[in-house]
Amino acid sequence: MPRPAAHGFQIADVLNLAGLVTVARLPLAVAFPLVAADPQAALLLYTVASLSDCADGIVARATGTCSPSGATLDGVVDKIFHVNAAWALVLHRDIPVWWLLCWFSRELVQALALPWVFPAWLRGQTGDWQASVLGKLLTWVVIICFFAAILDLRWLATPLTPVAGALGLASAALDLRRERRRSACLEGGSRAR
Repeated sequence: MPRPAAHGFQIADVLNLAGLVTVARLPLAVAFPLVAADPQAALLLYTVASLSDCADGIVARATGTCSPSGATLDGVVDKIFHVNAAWALVLHRDIPVWWLLCWFSRELVQALALPWVFPAWLRGQTGDWQASVLGKLLTWVVIICFFAAILDLRWLATPLTPVAGALGLASAALDLRRERRRSACLEGGSRAR
């Protein structure tokens, strides 16, 4: 029985226009804390970063360069940007720290599972991660929360933040269940050899 196709990180898969658009968010992540105290500048920078996050996927599909490595890079860069921006908002806009726990609830659960998932990913034993409807909904709720925090619209961010937390936990549970099923299939296939 042939080994599953390798889906580990392949640098060649991100050396393209979509990868460049993704990596362009890293300087924005560095710049955000420098402008976080100014709502207009923070809003502009966050909007550019959000548009870049949408654009890299569009560019990858248009150029036929979609890959698991590109999706991984996009996710990592997105997390770097959002964590940096969130801490800057805590420090400069005085948002409550508990908001961050809700906004990043999916990532916190995923981090706990990293020792289990990462070695299989390095061996190229991962499935193609498709964004779920739940994950996309979470992304939009978190984006709205960020815009609300930047604009000091606490009346909007305060009730949406626990929603983001619940969606994040549900999305993480769904992702982990999918990974567990995939691992069971791989183990079953290797025992059958």
